[in-house]
Amino acid sequence: MTKSILTGALLALLITNALAQPPHLADPEPGQVFLTPQIDLDLGPVPLVVPERYAETAPAERELMVPPGFAVNVFAAGAPLEGPRFMALDPEGVLHVANMKAGGASQFGPPNDGNIVPPADEMTGQIIALPDRDGDGVADTALVVVENLWWANNFQFYKGELYVGDRHAVRRFADADGDGVYETEKEPLALLPPSKQHRTRTIVFDEQNDKLYVSIGSTCDICREEDPERAAILEFNADGTGRRIFATGLRNAVGLALHPVTNQLWATGNGHDREGSHLPPELVTAISDGDFFGWPLAFGFRTWVDFGISTYENAIFPITAQDSANVERMSRPTAMLPAHLAPMAIHFYIGDRFSPTYRNAAFVASRGGSNAAVLGNKVVALFADPDGQNARVGDFLTGFQPRLSSGSGVWGRPTGLTTDARGALYVSSDWTNHMILRVVASPLRGTWEQGLPDEVIEAFTGGQVQLRETIRVEGIDPDAAPLEVVADLSAFGGPEAVPLESLGDGTFGLQRPLDLGEHTGVKNLVVRISQQVEGELFEYRLRRVFELRPGRDLVVMGEELAPRWQLTADAPLRHEGFVQGPAVFRGAAAAFVAEDVTFSGWNMLIE
Repeated sequence: MTKSILTGALLALLITNALAQPPHLADPEPGQVFLTPQIDLDLGPVPLVVPERYAETAPAERELMVPPGFAVNVFAAGAPLEGPRFMALDPEGVLHVANMKAGGASQFGPPNDGNIVPPADEMTGQIIALPDRDGDGVADTALVVVENLWWANNFQFYKGELYVGDRHAVRRFADADGDGVYETEKEPLALLPPSKQHRTRTIVFDEQNDKLYVSIGSTCDICREEDPERAAILEFNADGTGRRIFATGLRNAVGLALHPVTNQLWATGNGHDREGSHLPPELVTAISDGDFFGWPLAFGFRTWVDFGISTYENAIFPITAQDSANVERMSRPTAMLPAHLAPMAIHFYIGDRFSPTYRNAAFVASRGGSNAAVLGNKVVALFADPDGQNARVGDFLTGFQPRLSSGSGVWGRPTGLTTDARGALYVSSDWTNHMILRVVASPLRGTWEQGLPDEVIEAFTGGQVQLRETIRVEGIDPDAAPLEVVADLSAFGGPEAVPLESLGDGTFGLQRPLDLGEHTGVKNLVVRISQQVEGELFEYRLRRVFELRPGRDLVVMGEELAPRWQLTADAPLRHEGFVQGPAVFRGAAAAFVAEDVTFSGWNMLIE
């Protein structure tokens, strides 16, 4: 069982010898490394709701962190989903997903990898439709509507046809008989150069101007490309004519989207790999025609790559006058996120189910890199003016990565994003668990009208608190199923569902003694407010947080590690156990670790 020291159900002792994170600068100067200022969206834990239909294929007993009032359920999971990537809704509102890794693909490449296009019958990727005919927020079935794709990352429905951003081409498919299956492939809209690095291609149509944008990643970490269409975004007319380079210097722009107010193209960008855990920050930015974003020379706001790294120096030197001129014309990006988060899809929210705060905000899915210095598998919300100014970013959906330990325990990798007509947000996970989650905002709202204070309640173990709580609930549908308001006291050894007494006028009361128990850590008193409306269950949760402290010092490490605690040394450390320490410790034991000096950071975890 995981133990704790004072502060919660898990104590992570994180010791990092790497450089500090880049500062958060509101108005950075050229050459300064910066991160976009962060805001706290007040995340709290909610259970991942697994419908019975997916009980055997979805992860059980998982918990995610979301802002108050949001809930998450599994929309689809398991076969035939294999590496579900980007998503889109067809004209009838049916969710479709690019099933990129079908047919035995690895996490990073298809069965027929290479630079030579294989025959169609050796391509295994698919587009899958996931209809929800009864509207209960769960996919009824999975239907393959396009087959024989090589490594399809995303697709778009446009003027009656389905366009796929495949590894080697923008491919076109038609549904000749109207049955929802796109069985007829037409001539490709455009042929694209395949490669063994950065294999994905992302497309987006600009319906206002009848244009198509296509992102193509680089063939390397850092190098001078021979093909000018690499590490670039191309623009086409919607019929495939007018091919030209729209923006350059983007090592791998995985996500593309058009801003709902300005119609300007935005993109996510993945940075290079060999400057340690904290550099370079990842990119999310608005893009204008002719923009240069630095790769392979610089990043961020005109910060040069560290050419003291011999691999980079050998690949790029000598620096030319044109190189310097290109770096000097780099504009400040809209937003910079911590390094190696691997941002994937970007999606602007235009629904009305979420609070107005999220209207026109950009959600960004982060798949997480193994060398990141922060937890990386998550979805963030990016708030900015329509022109990209005054950006702020906040974690919106987390919990897929329990700890910072080379991907240890990661159970989901957020990749694709979209919303439906009802305003629900869909998030795909393309590895570990192959699934699509559905994030909904409940119309219900609950507030503590009186009782314990809102801040964390510090208390000592072994005591008792007398609860006298009153909760006010708003957003109740008088024509739907009866409202349920129950308190979960299981963290304190009590019942899981204690009904609150209705006091009338939308208020509910709870009076009960609460035993604080003997175990230290953070414990939550949770009140669950739920109502089923037209077949869909809405839920809101309120929490009181107790930080229980021991009545005496809790020894974790003395002459040896205390019972039921364990120490994990993450690569590049070698944990050599508890041995007799130097004389200065006068007999006290020490845990010795040795570092692989080729790495720039390390972690130790005691739990």
